[in-house]
Amino acid sequence: KVNLNHVAKKPFWDLFYKTPCMSQLLRLAFNDAIRYNASAKKGGADASIRFKKALERPENEGLNFAMNQILLSKTDGNHITAMLSYADLIQLGAYAALEY
Repeated sequence: KVNLNHVAKKPFWDLFYKTPCMSQLLRLAFNDAIRYNASAKKGGADASIRFKKALERPENEGLNFAMNQILLSKTDGNHITAMLSYADLIQLGAYAALEY
Protein backbone atom coordinates (compact mmCIF):
# COMPACT_ATOMS: atom_id res chain seq x y z
CA LYS A 1 0.00 0.00 0.00
CA VAL A 2 1.43 3.38 -1.03
CA ASN A 3 1.53 6.15 1.55
CA LEU A 4 0.60 9.27 -0.47
CA ASN A 5 1.60 11.53 2.42
CA HIS A 6 5.14 10.13 2.24
CA VAL A 7 5.21 10.40 -1.57
CA ALA A 8 4.13 14.05 -1.41
CA LYS A 9 6.86 14.97 1.09
CA LYS A 10 9.66 13.07 -0.71
CA PRO A 11 10.75 15.98 -2.96
CA PHE A 12 11.13 18.16 0.13
CA TRP A 13 13.12 15.53 2.02
CA ASP A 14 15.40 15.17 -0.99
CA LEU A 15 15.84 18.95 -1.01
CA PHE A 16 16.65 19.07 2.71
CA TYR A 17 19.25 16.34 2.30
CA LYS A 18 21.02 18.39 -0.40
CA THR A 19 20.32 21.87 0.98
CA PRO A 20 19.28 22.21 4.63
CA CYS A 21 16.72 24.99 4.14
CA MET A 22 14.06 23.80 6.58
CA SER A 23 13.95 27.10 8.46
CA GLN A 24 13.36 29.03 5.23
CA LEU A 25 10.39 26.84 4.30
CA LEU A 26 8.95 27.20 7.80
CA ARG A 27 9.32 30.96 7.61
CA LEU A 28 7.74 31.02 4.14
CA ALA A 29 4.69 29.12 5.39
CA PHE A 30 4.40 31.29 8.48
CA ASN A 31 4.69 34.56 6.57
CA ASP A 32 2.12 33.38 4.04
CA ALA A 33 -0.38 32.39 6.74
CA ILE A 34 0.15 35.31 9.16
CA ARG A 35 -1.49 37.89 6.90
CA TYR A 36 -4.98 36.56 7.72
CA ASN A 37 -7.49 39.34 8.41
CA ALA A 38 -10.21 37.90 10.67
CA SER A 39 -12.63 40.81 10.30
CA ALA A 40 -12.46 40.72 6.49
CA LYS A 41 -12.07 36.91 6.42
CA LYS A 42 -9.32 37.27 3.83
CA GLY A 43 -5.75 36.20 3.51
CA GLY A 44 -4.11 33.41 5.42
CA ALA A 45 -2.34 30.45 3.88
CA ASP A 46 -3.34 31.30 0.33
CA ALA A 47 0.06 31.36 -1.42
CA SER A 48 -0.16 35.09 -2.06
CA ILE A 49 3.47 35.22 -0.92
CA ARG A 50 4.48 33.71 -4.28
CA PHE A 51 3.85 37.01 -6.06
CA LYS A 52 6.74 39.41 -6.61
CA LYS A 53 5.11 42.26 -4.66
CA ALA A 54 4.68 40.06 -1.59
CA LEU A 55 8.21 38.65 -1.75
CA GLU A 56 9.60 42.19 -1.94
CA ARG A 57 8.06 43.15 1.42
CA PRO A 58 10.78 43.69 4.08
CA GLU A 59 9.50 40.89 6.32
CA ASN A 60 9.83 38.43 3.42
CA GLU A 61 13.44 39.27 2.64
CA GLY A 62 15.46 36.15 1.91
CA LEU A 63 12.50 33.93 1.04
CA ASN A 64 13.05 33.85 -2.72
CA PHE A 65 15.04 30.62 -2.50
CA ALA A 66 12.30 28.91 -0.49
CA MET A 67 9.60 30.08 -2.90
CA ASN A 68 11.64 28.89 -5.87
CA GLN A 69 11.84 25.46 -4.24
CA ILE A 70 8.04 25.41 -3.94
CA LEU A 71 7.72 26.30 -7.62
CA LEU A 72 10.19 23.53 -8.51
CA SER A 73 8.31 21.00 -6.41
CA LYS A 74 5.20 21.75 -8.46
CA THR A 75 6.92 21.29 -11.82
CA ASP A 76 9.73 18.84 -11.01
CA GLY A 77 8.47 17.06 -7.89
CA ASN A 78 6.25 14.07 -8.55
CA HIS A 79 2.70 13.19 -9.57
CA ILE A 80 1.33 14.19 -6.16
CA THR A 81 3.05 17.57 -5.85
CA ALA A 82 2.01 18.39 -9.43
CA MET A 83 -1.65 18.13 -8.38
CA LEU A 84 -1.39 20.27 -5.25
CA SER A 85 -2.05 23.99 -5.12
CA TYR A 86 0.77 26.40 -4.31
CA ALA A 87 -0.87 27.09 -0.95
CA ASP A 88 -0.87 23.38 -0.16
CA LEU A 89 2.75 22.99 -1.30
CA ILE A 90 3.93 25.86 0.90
CA GLN A 91 2.28 24.33 3.96
CA LEU A 92 3.42 20.82 3.00
CA GLY A 93 6.99 22.07 2.69
CA ALA A 94 6.81 23.46 6.23
CA TYR A 95 5.28 20.22 7.51
CA ALA A 96 8.01 18.19 5.84
CA ALA A 97 10.62 20.55 7.33
CA LEU A 98 9.26 19.89 10.83
CA GLU A 99 9.36 16.15 10.29
CA TYR A 100 12.83 16.17 8.75
